[in-house]
This record gives sequence, C-alpha cells and structure tokens, in this order.
Amino acid sequence: MAKFTDLTPISGPNMTNSYVFAVSTSSDTRSLSLDELEQSFTGLKAKSTDGISMLGRTVPSGITVGDNGFVGIDNDDPTFSLHVGDYNGVTNPEIRITGATASRSVAVTMSDSEIYWKNIKKASDADYYIQVSDNDADYTGVFNITTGGNVGIFDGSSDVTNKLYVNGGDIKFQSGVSGIIFDPGRAEIKTSVASDIFYINQSNTDDICLGNDIFYVSNNVSSPAIGIGTTSPSSPIEVHGEDTIVNIANATSSRSRIRMGNNVAASFITLQNTFLNIGPTSTLSVNNLVYNLSSKKLGIGATAPDNKLHVYSNAENRLVKFEGKNSSLSEVFQTNNFNNDEVDYTGPRNSIYTFARSVGTGPTFTNNVSKWGIGLYDDGVDDSYEDVFVFRVDADIASEASIKAYINRSGDLDIKGSLTTNSAYTKGKFIQNHHTRCISGDTYINPFEESSATSPNASSSTENPFGIAPYAGTIKKIKIVTADTSLTHFTAGARFEISVVNASSGGTDEQLDCFSSVASVAPSVLPTNGVVAQFNLNSISNAGNVYTFTSFSGDASFAEGQLVQYRICQSAGSATDINCTIMSSVSYTVD
Repeated sequence: MAKFTDLTPISGPNMTNSYVFAVSTSSDTRSLSLDELEQSFTGLKAKSTDGISMLGRTVPSGITVGDNGFVGIDNDDPTFSLHVGDYNGVTNPEIRITGATASRSVAVTMSDSEIYWKNIKKASDADYYIQVSDNDADYTGVFNITTGGNVGIFDGSSDVTNKLYVNGGDIKFQSGVSGIIFDPGRAEIKTSVASDIFYINQSNTDDICLGNDIFYVSNNVSSPAIGIGTTSPSSPIEVHGEDTIVNIANATSSRSRIRMGNNVAASFITLQNTFLNIGPTSTLSVNNLVYNLSSKKLGIGATAPDNKLHVYSNAENRLVKFEGKNSSLSEVFQTNNFNNDEVDYTGPRNSIYTFARSVGTGPTFTNNVSKWGIGLYDDGVDDSYEDVFVFRVDADIASEASIKAYINRSGDLDIKGSLTTNSAYTKGKFIQNHHTRCISGDTYINPFEESSATSPNASSSTENPFGIAPYAGTIKKIKIVTADTSLTHFTAGARFEISVVNASSGGTDEQLDCFSSVASVAPSVLPTNGVVAQFNLNSISNAGNVYTFTSFSGDASFAEGQLVQYRICQSAGSATDINCTIMSSVSYTVD
C-alpha cells in the first residue's frame, strides 16, 4: 500500500466535503491545515463492536468511545456515560473545568426532564455551591462551602460565618431505630423516637454544665450530684441563688405537691387551694400540718384552724410538749406588744393562757362548762396591773371581778378567798430566803434577821443572836459577802457553824440558858453541843465576791419551834474582825 506522501496531493478546489480523510498534504507545505482537516472529516464510525479509541503514543491511555456510546478517559472499557480511569499517569484521575478569569462561573449540571442540579463556582465568588432548579433557569442554593472550610446547608442567601450553618429545617443523626434531632426552629435537641432516652455523657464520667455555670451535673456513678448556681454540689441536689430559690407552680390544677420518701415512709408538701399541707397525705387531712394562707392560721390535727395556732387530737394523750436539753434555759416566751411603739397608747395589753373543758365533739371550742385564764392583765388604767400575774374565771378580761388571785413582782400573793393550812392543798414545802449579817467582833448570828452578838444567849433589844424556826426545815444554801479587805482570820482557817437547840427555861436577865459557846476546835463528830452542821470559810479570799456554800458537814435541819443560830469564828473559837452579809435559802415543810 502506498504511503500518504506518495499519493497525489489533494488541495485547493479539489478538496471537498465528500472526502473522508485527506490522503496527502499540500504540495507547498507538506502539512495538513485545520481547514483541510475539517473538510476531510464527515464522521468516524467503528468498524466493530469494540468502539473507537484514540490512544497515546507510549501508554494505553487516551479517549475511548465504546459501542454503547459511553466515553472513557484513560479507560478503554467505559461502563458509564463518562468513565475516567487511571493507567498510572503522572497525576491521579481528575476532571477539571477551569474558568478563564475569576469573573466567570464554572459549573457542572446534572438533570433529567424535571430537575436540574448544578455544582458551581459562581462568577467573582470563591465559594463552592450546590444548587437546584426545576426549569434550568431559577436556581436556589442548597449547599455552600467557603474557602475557609465553613459549611452551609441553606438557600445561600447570606455569608456562611460558622463552621456549620443549617437553616430551614432539622438536623437528624440516626443509627438503627434510635437517633437525635436538632430543631433550630424551636432551639430544641430531642430524640427521634418517643421511647428513647436522651443521654449526655452516659458512657463516661465527665461532668456536665449547662449555661454559665448555672446547671451542673457531677457525673459520678457512686455519688451523683446536681448543682444549680454552683459547680461543686456537696449534696445530691444543691441550689444557690437569691430571693426566690425554687418556684414550683401548677397552671392547670388547684393542687401542687412535692413528694419525699425513703425505705420506711413517704411525706408530701402540698398546696391545695389556699391550704399548705405538710405530712403523710397529699390532700387536705387532719394527719397533716395545715396552714391557711388566707387566714394566716396554723392547724395541727385541724383542717380549718380558727386560731393562729390550733392543735386538736382525739387521742388520750398530751397535746403539746416543750423540752429543752443541753442548755441552761428551757423557755416558752409569749408577749403582747400591741401598739408598743405608739407613745399615746396606754393599753390594755393582756397576755393570757386560757384553759377550758368542753363537751364539744370536734376541733372547736363550744359548750364550755369550765374555763379559766391565767397570765398578765392590763386594765388600761395607769399601771395598777402593769406587772401582775392573774387568775381569771372564764378568762374574762373585761371585768376585774373575774380576778380570783394575783401575784406581783414583789412576791405578794393576793387571793380572793382564804389560804389555810387546814386542807391538803396548802401543805408541803416552800423555800424562804433570809438576810442577816455579822458585825466584826461578834460570833453569834440570828439566821432570820440582821442581828449578831458576842454572846450566844443574848436576848435584848439590841442583840438577838438566834431565831425561832417557824416551820420544820433544812438550810440548803449559804451565800456570804464581805467588804473588808483584811481577810486573815478567814484564810487562816475560820469556820461557819449551824447550831440548833430546844428552848429551855433558865438564865439571867436578857439571857437564855440554851446555847453553849463555840468550842476552841471544830467538833469532829456532829451533832455535838448544839452544833448540827459546819463548813470552812478559808475559801473566802477576796472582798466584794459572793461565796456560795451548799455542802455541809452534818445535817442542817431543824424542827418547828427550835432555836437556830449561825456562828462565825476563827479556828481557835474566837471572834473574827471581819464584817459579813449572809443570805440563807431555807426549805420549810408545812404539815
């Protein structure tokens, strides 16, 4: 077969569109011009089902058009409309569309008869977009990636300034039948299946914090805790805040409740209508502590309290018990300060307790058959009853005639009636305090009045160093104070004696022959020579201090009508040079 160059050149007007391919070149340039080549081609057709391939010179790569019409690039057996392969070229398989300038857009469109999807770099815009249209004319944004790596899923109407920006719908992550949904329209995160549990850090022990350290979960399996307003809760639930700490409201019902329980019992805090209930029942019940928010009254055992504090019980037991422990004072305090800050107010200000016996059958005071009131009474006139404790029949504060007894601050008891020792009600023990003193140089002292003497038996207008016991009794406590600063006689070993004798006839004028003089040494066995009890005074070491003695050697008791005497002497029995004031607490028994 002859070579192309051996054939007669076809050139000029002899070259027509009926030629399939030029068999020779121009006689002038020995080359084939583009115009000549265009006129040479009317089409290429494969002569077999293998299709047509245009391959490179040294490697089996190039463009292949298969018999099925699929086009292969670096792929001689395309199985798709456009199938790009890789025959280990210099670069990886790649399809690149390059715009000549930044002002031109570059796009790839995929479509069918009804929808058009376009991957595009817009003109004068460096971002990457995926758009959609149903008419190949009006495209809207669907997906946007910026050159900084920010991703937007929206209509492309604004710049993407977040790493991931989604607008116009939910975000859903699904695995099997479970999933999670982010709903930006409601600012909500939720599960995609109603029965699923929403977990945060369920598979690890890292803590959880919501807000600016507002809601904090200590995610500890052994001791979990929730903190509201604190990041270090020390209890299962710990709330820090100001003003109203917890607000619990029920907008659809007249009842709101809180339940607390353990493995033994359950209790409720319930607000039902205007009644606040605390107790074992979640409804209004006599078993609860009931506070009426409207009337500001508290009921214990009463569901309709009619006093500030209303206690009711149908059981046979005490209603109220007040008990103090580990304190020097157990006190129930009640006061009436009505209009206390008004200068012109003069009273009355009564403060009483009322005791009644009723034949009523419920928690109300009706049909009283007996009623007494005790407490402080104020008639509103001057200060006649300003500080008087009264006993009032029927608890009547309007009439002074209802006062049957009262006692004032001085200890004066006035009874509208008689107080006798003829009945069992006025017998028993009572405490009497007696004030006396010992003048320097005296030894013998009257326990019941201020009188001391150098002689134990004196009985004159100026000296009376003993007293007559009004009832049988016992000296319980002696308090001594002195203003003298020289206390040598005391610190050297002085003693205090209590002498009790029976009255006897005899003696000289103004002398009773009953008491013996103080012995030179303290008696070792008591009672001896009229001395029934004694104690040392060597602990009195400072002037102006009150010294209390409650522990005696012997028995400081006496019978009604006996003569009782105190004695202060030095260890050798002589008088001291110390002035003393003595207060005695004596327990008397009325038979």
